[in-house]
Amino acid sequence: MRSKNLINKLLFCIISLGVVALVGIAHGQDVPVSAQTFRDVAIYPTREAHASTESLNNSTISSEISGTIILINAEIGQRVSKDDVLIQLDSTDYRLNLIQAKANLDAARSKLDLSKKQLERSRQLVEKGFISPEALNIREADHLNAEANLQLYYAQYETAKRNVKKCTITSPFDGIVSSRLGNLGEIAQPGSPLLQIHDLNSIEVAAKIQPIEAASLRDSLSVQFLTNGTQFPLRIKRIAPIISEEDRYQKVRLLFVGKIPPIGAPGVIKWSSKKPHVPVDLIVRREGRLGVFLVEKGKARFKILEAASEGNPSETDISLDSIIITYGQHQLQDNQAVNVTR
Repeated sequence: MRSKNLINKLLFCIISLGVVALVGIAHGQDVPVSAQTFRDVAIYPTREAHASTESLNNSTISSEISGTIILINAEIGQRVSKDDVLIQLDSTDYRLNLIQAKANLDAARSKLDLSKKQLERSRQLVEKGFISPEALNIREADHLNAEANLQLYYAQYETAKRNVKKCTITSPFDGIVSSRLGNLGEIAQPGSPLLQIHDLNSIEVAAKIQPIEAASLRDSLSVQFLTNGTQFPLRIKRIAPIISEEDRYQKVRLLFVGKIPPIGAPGVIKWSSKKPHVPVDLIVRREGRLGVFLVEKGKARFKILEAASEGNPSETDISLDSIIITYGQHQLQDNQAVNVTR
């Protein structure tokens, strides 16, 4: 019975205090609140998006000609440099063709030289009347034919020389071998894949972001790629100005600044806004608008946050030196006198 009376007294006191507070507010008394400078409470939200590392050049190395593989100088996981010999094809037949093409070219040059001398001699004889103009025409035709043959055999020689060179397959860039598809003794066919190489000098981060995040990413203080607990600093290369019709995302390409993780590493990109935001617990709603209360000349001034959305921190143009109410804001009205207690 005594405990019941005690509870009733406590409830009466609590209600009385509440009534007194409401009466005080109604009569224009200063409302006690807590406040701090916006600089002390502003937050800079961190956002993130799924991403992975990719190489711009993920090349399948193939043969341009047919030939037996006699050497493979590349293994899976091996680093290779530009112009390193990766695969050697048997070049015997192509070298024989080159020798034959060179002989034909030399013979064509000799015939051209001879036809040139015969043409010059025929011109002299025509002037002296020893041969007819028709005979000179024949010599001129022979000379033109010799020039054409020289060009033909020169093209054949250059083709044979290129085919010999194609028997040696080299790396097009500094890279790492990810797959080996050819084997010793096999006959490589034109276009048949032999090796897979990733370019080590063109590794980027590929990510997708929501269109609403594009401005925040573009204006961010810093961007990091996080994978397996390790962070790698990035800089933005390009934010594609196209929204995908499939998933309504924008594609982003970023470059590493310093160390680079392995190709294909999954992770996220994280970035922080460089613009101050109001914490969500300081935002209140008045007359259907979201905002915060600032202390100005001893009164609470309601500052509307145009970019605010329910349940999220809000970007704002409030000065960092402004005094923002951090406790007691829920009971306030615009232009109400306040007493900052701490």
